[in-house]
Amino acid sequence: MSIFSDLCVGFDTWRTRYFDNQHESVRLTLRIAEGFRQHVGAPKTFKNADGNEKRYVVLCKATDIGDGKVRHEETTSPYDVLAMWDDGFYHFGVGLVVEVSSNTWPKQLFPIPMYFIIEDQQCHMHVTNRHDGEFSFPIDDLSNCGHMYDYMASILTQIFDTKPWAFAVSKKPIGFVPIK
Repeated sequence: MSIFSDLCVGFDTWRTRYFDNQHESVRLTLRIAEGFRQHVGAPKTFKNADGNEKRYVVLCKATDIGDGKVRHEETTSPYDVLAMWDDGFYHFGVGLVVEVSSNTWPKQLFPIPMYFIIEDQQCHMHVTNRHDGEFSFPIDDLSNCGHMYDYMASILTQIFDTKPWAFAVSKKPIGFVPIK
């Protein structure tokens, strides 16, 4: 065999391993979304204004829009959800649609940013980019993910507890120097 032939065999092995990891990652995100839905007690679906069924817990695609900001969008295909970024992690979001009461409007989607890597059948998950949002668990057993689901719900609770003026940015005019 030539060096080229050896490289082609190596490429085939690498490609198979990559796609196996991607398929396992997609299955994992679907199971995490369903586990979160069950943990918080959200119904499975509702009918939107057009009469179409929509899910209360959805997977969202994460798109880096620069300056450390990420946009999350609901997608219809689970394979569109995952994006491996330059850091080597799969980035995505789990979104929860919330409402004032059932069968009422408005309903609003709140995505929770997440990213992970699977290494030796172990998932290393990061919920947001905060240090206290790191969780590890075997990919074939999500029974101990209650702490992660609680953490995800606490992020939404923190958002809902925020006062409207907390997002204001105070800007001083250029050249402003306080006089004592």
